[in-house]
Amino acid sequence: MPILYIGIDDVDGADSPDTREVIQEVVRALEGIGKRANLFCVPLPRVPSIEYTNENRAYALRVEMDPGEAVDLIGGLLADLASEDSNPGLAIVIDEAYPTAVALAEAARSKEISRLSVERVSEQTGIQVLELGGTGKGVIGAFTAAVLASVGRAEIP
Repeated sequence: MPILYIGIDDVDGADSPDTREVIQEVVRALEGIGKRANLFCVPLPRVPSIEYTNENRAYALRVEMDPGEAVDLIGGLLADLASEDSNPGLAIVIDEAYPTAVALAEAARSKEISRLSVERVSEQTGIQVLELGGTGKGVIGAFTAAVLASVGRAEIP
């Protein structure tokens, strides 16, 4: 089985559990099917275009599993658990991200990057990104977390 780095961001809203709590539900679901997941996080900058309920962090999971199974399971869970007023995004890096993706993800640590740049780099480097609702801007944080976790540059919360 390949090693997947699965980034998740912006699944919370004003009257819902925060993203970290949703991630913990995902981890429990993975454990329920016999998968062990490691959790990582990446602090992101505060930018005027993002409303906050607390700090701006994106999360990533490291898990060995089939990418299709991961999309089905985790995408389905996020669709069920995400707040209606959120902009959830999911990103999957298989094994390790390419330097082009790492450079963009590093830039996202200090400034706002565009969803279009994430989509372009993802297409060029084979990273799967999925907009799961709202504006789709959650793919930016999801991409950043998955990429940086894949190269050992994410924090363990």
